[in-house]
Amino acid sequence: MKLHESKLSIIISVLNARTVLENCIISILNQDYKDFELIIIDGGSIDGTVEILESYSDRISFWISEKDTGIYNAWNKALLKASGEWICFIGSDDILLTNSLTKLMVKAEYPVVNFVSSRAMMLDEDGVEVGSVGKSWNLQNLSNGLGIVHCGALHHHTLFKEYGFFNDAYKITGDLEFLLRVGKNIKSYFLNEITVNMCNNGLSRKNINRVAFETSKVLYLDGNFSMFYIVKSFFLSYVRSVIKGFVFLFPFGRKLFRLRNK
Repeated sequence: MKLHESKLSIIISVLNARTVLENCIISILNQDYKDFELIIIDGGSIDGTVEILESYSDRISFWISEKDTGIYNAWNKALLKASGEWICFIGSDDILLTNSLTKLMVKAEYPVVNFVSSRAMMLDEDGVEVGSVGKSWNLQNLSNGLGIVHCGALHHHTLFKEYGFFNDAYKITGDLEFLLRVGKNIKSYFLNEITVNMCNNGLSRKNINRVAFETSKVLYLDGNFSMFYIVKSFFLSYVRSVIKGFVFLFPFGRKLFRLRNK
C-alpha cells in the first residue's frame, strides 16, 4: 500500500482484552465511513485476544502479537505501518458511536486543521453511562487537566513526521508529552459531540500517583511552565484522580458526575 493511499489509519493497542476487543472492532467496521485501514498491535495476549484477531484478519490491514513496553510503544509500532493521511487511536475497550468517523473526518480540513477531537461518554464497570468528558485543546490551561479526549481524536500524519513519535518512556501521559512537543503548532478543531463510549478502566484511573507524577514531569521538562504552575498541576491532577476514583465507587457519586458533565 502506498503512503496515504488510505485516508484514515485507525490504531488499536491491546493486551488481554478478549472480553471487549471484538465489540470495539465491530463498532469500527460498522461505521458508514469506509476509507480507512485498521492496525492492531497486541502486546502478547494469552487470554484469547489473538484468536479474535485471527477471526477478523481479513478485515484488519495489519496486526501483530508480541511483547511491548506499553501503549505508546505499541502506537509507535503501528505508526510505522500506517499509510493514512489522518491517524486515529482507539482503546481496545472503546466503542465508536454511529457515524462518528464521518463526523470527525468532515472537520479534518488540512492544512487549516491538523488535530480534531470530540467528547466521550464515560461508562462504569457495568456499562452504565456516567457522564461525558472532553474539552477543546487549551495549551494555556493545562493545570486544569489535559481536557481533550485522545481516543477517537484525529492527528494529521505530518505531526508525527515533523515532531516525531510518542515518547514511550511514559506509560500514561505520552499523549500529553506529544501534544506539548507540538505546542503552538497544533491547529485544533473541537467537535462538541459525543463520538465514543469510553470505559472507566484505563491505566490513568488505576494509577493515580503515576498520573500526577508523569504529568508534572512532562510540564517540567517542557520548560515553558513555571514551578508554581507545575506544583499546582500536580496537586490538581492528584485531587481530580482521587475524586473520580471515589465517585465511580458509589451510585450517588456517579449520579453527581453525570449531572455535572451533562
